[in-house]
Amino acid sequence: MFWKKKSKVKNQNIDYVEKKFQQRLKNKIEKFLFWSLVIFVIISFFGRNNFRTVKNPDPALFEEPKKSALLDSELIEFSEDGFDFILTPLYEYEMSVLVVNRFDYTWFSLTRADSAIPMDLCVTWGDNVENGAFRHSSVSFRQDFRFCIGSWERGANFSWAEVSNNHLIIKDPDIRKKAMSIIEGDQIRLKGKLVNLKAENKNGKTGKYEAQTRNWNSSIKLGDSGAGACEVILVEDLEIIKKGNPIFFYGFKISSLMLAIFVGWKIILFFWEILRNK
Repeated sequence: MFWKKKSKVKNQNIDYVEKKFQQRLKNKIEKFLFWSLVIFVIISFFGRNNFRTVKNPDPALFEEPKKSALLDSELIEFSEDGFDFILTPLYEYEMSVLVVNRFDYTWFSLTRADSAIPMDLCVTWGDNVENGAFRHSSVSFRQDFRFCIGSWERGANFSWAEVSNNHLIIKDPDIRKKAMSIIEGDQIRLKGKLVNLKAENKNGKTGKYEAQTRNWNSSIKLGDSGAGACEVILVEDLEIIKKGNPIFFYGFKISSLMLAIFVGWKIILFFWEILRNK
């Protein structure tokens, strides 16, 4: 009888040790997975927005954007967020370019009139792409308040004449969805119209930074700079020729989803344990 009790206690001790070992192993695996996902999300977040790593650009990007006579010159009118908008078409426009920066105004803007132009894209083409000048470590861009600001060292052999900042007006929801997926390093083909845009507050109430009337006039000359040098484009067709850094782009999406599922599951288990022990 004594021997049986002793064996039972021994078996219980072994089971306890095994459970402890398994729990520690599980915790280590979970920590490893969690921190691996966190690290990859951070790396892929920054890695996906890197135009310098683009290889084998499409030859279409070696050509400069083209404008041509209008096929339809009628005014285009629409209303959005308390403003009436009038677009005056100037030229048909087409460009195949490398995206070097983007700014999404759907999450931040100072005026409701910005809703007509949800995104700005700063792009380059021509010799900057064909000769690989865009890959020089000193070439960098940033966007703020409808301006694209670029900088590079003299030895980069990079030309501002082959850079443009584009205000995109996107009415088609499918094109808008595709445009919102654009990141730095994407090679895109865009077709539409260069337009002048007039925005007028239709209810008389203006916000702190809003004017009753606002005008955006498109540049019609490549290579210019400063205020008024941006192209205002009504986008009628958009193709992403090639994604920039697809491994990081899709890796970020997948790892972010996995991390969200992992954290959500741990939260559910935490509250389940609380409820079960009540």
